[in-house]
Amino acid sequence: MIIVYDSGLGGLSLFKLLKEKGVKLSYLADNKFFPYGTKNDGELIKIIERVIDYLLDKGYHKIILACNTASTIYMKYLDKRYNKVVVPIIMSTIKELEKYPNVKTVGIIATNNVAKNDIYGDLIRDTYKLKTITIPCSDLVDLCEQMDRNKIIAYMQEHFQELNKEIDALILGCTHFNLIEEEIKAFFNARIPIILSGRALLDELELNCEENSDEYIYLTSYNEEYIKKILYLHPTLTSCKFESLNI
Repeated sequence: MIIVYDSGLGGLSLFKLLKEKGVKLSYLADNKFFPYGTKNDGELIKIIERVIDYLLDKGYHKIILACNTASTIYMKYLDKRYNKVVVPIIMSTIKELEKYPNVKTVGIIATNNVAKNDIYGDLIRDTYKLKTITIPCSDLVDLCEQMDRNKIIAYMQEHFQELNKEIDALILGCTHFNLIEEEIKAFFNARIPIILSGRALLDELELNCEENSDEYIYLTSYNEEYIKKILYLHPTLTSCKFESLNI
């Protein structure tokens, strides 16, 4: 069985795209411990280990980490423990840069934890010898969860003006930012490539399309308003069963 694991709503975009390809899978939003991006590494290791161990015990043999913060912690501390059972999304996102050979400076917007660990910057500089500029913006993640478009636009105008002048490609280092792809493109006047978290993973994964008989969306804190928010963002997910997990 296959599951997409995120701290909140962000990974739903990847989950939905996989479903559209015919993959049978489930989704876990760890909304009880949202947000991940403002927590320290020690806290996150405990949370992520507990979730992964629970999902493995539940029978999931492929866990797609749609959360960049969780992927960062996994790659830094947990990779050898779980081997190939867990799939982080960072490497596939970075590989998208190969489509744009004229890029010299890459902007990365990410959670505070991802920015502090600088995993995107390190990998891009080492692999492609490009300049990177990383902006920590966990507050924008919260605004994406709230779906407050006016505040999102105001945030970008306040925090991304200088970035807009300096970069020729932008990586969305948090899947929550995939939810505001159009607003981000509009802010940058569609002049640069916008690389979405995890989108390239769709072409890399070899998944059996008929594995899960039922598709669940799990929450770690059951909340009717949260479910309404999910269905507002992705109305086609009404076919999924919603369930609370006590992890």
